[in-house]
Amino acid sequence: MSGGTTTKGKNKKQPENPSKMTKQTLSMEATGELAREASLDSISLQIRTLTAEIKTELQANKEEITTEMRKELSEFKRDINKLLDNMDKEIKEQTERIQDGETRTEELEQWSYDANKAIQHMLQQQKYMEDKLEDFEARARRNNLRVYGIKESKEAKPSELKDMIEGWLKKELGLEDDLQIQRVNRAQAPKPREGQTLRSIIIQFQQSKTKDMILYKAWEKKKMTFEGEGVYFDHDYTAKVLQQRKAYLPIKKKLKSMKIRFQTPYTKMRIFWEDGMKIYNNAEAAARDLKTRGCEVEGFQMAEEGIHKDKETNVKGLASWKQVGDIGTMKDRVRERLQEYELRRKKTDGGEETRGSIAQEK
Repeated sequence: MSGGTTTKGKNKKQPENPSKMTKQTLSMEATGELAREASLDSISLQIRTLTAEIKTELQANKEEITTEMRKELSEFKRDINKLLDNMDKEIKEQTERIQDGETRTEELEQWSYDANKAIQHMLQQQKYMEDKLEDFEARARRNNLRVYGIKESKEAKPSELKDMIEGWLKKELGLEDDLQIQRVNRAQAPKPREGQTLRSIIIQFQQSKTKDMILYKAWEKKKMTFEGEGVYFDHDYTAKVLQQRKAYLPIKKKLKSMKIRFQTPYTKMRIFWEDGMKIYNNAEAAARDLKTRGCEVEGFQMAEEGIHKDKETNVKGLASWKQVGDIGTMKDRVRERLQEYELRRKKTDGGEETRGSIAQEK
């Protein structure tokens, strides 16, 4: 038994030494710590390397970006300067054109003023000559008498017409004295066709008092006939007077329908209203007065009176036209605009230089 017990004791494992185990543990921890430190150092080294690389790349990118920005700014500045130079050139050209236009406008204004003054003078002379001609023609027709209603077929030869008319007048008006007729002829117009208005006969007397006497006698008789045909007498008016008298026709028609007495001496109209007689110098005045009295004249058109006066007024308006302000006002305004533009350009150039210096510092 003892022998067996001894064997058993020899085979039993002996417990390890605690101090030895602690040393082993500490050794293992130190090894792990060293490994961690080595790992951290490696990571730190990698980070420093990466940071250095990033800094290097950033610096390179910065320099590249700065170079590109400088280049672009330089190109932009060059383009701006080129554009400004072109604008300067265009503005100078426009300024020259404006100045040339101003000069031409001033010359045209002066020419227009002189031309309108000349036209105004010519219109005045024309009006004066027209009035003189009208007066001369009226005086030339003063001794003339017109007879309307004698048919062309009743007319004798020109050489016999005078004797025929003189004999007829003496017979119709009961006259015995010599009428002193100078000439008798048809109005200067184409011979009318069947149904058209007959041409009047113009009788020229030596004295106007003879013409007036025959005319008044014919008006007093009221009804005159030539070989059974009704005829009537009137003065030998000028074309202008006839036009003025023609304007009264719609008014005459209206007054006749209203049974109102009226007269048309020369170019005027005399109307006998219930409140008294009134004289009108032209058809427009008569038509306006009829309208105020509640009598609308149908088919009446305003007579073309005062046309020459209107023309002269228009010409005076053109001739009196003047440029507003001084002649150099536009030039001063353009010069101020150019100065403002130059000032803005200088400020722009200064700003570009400042931005360029900042880019260089960076």
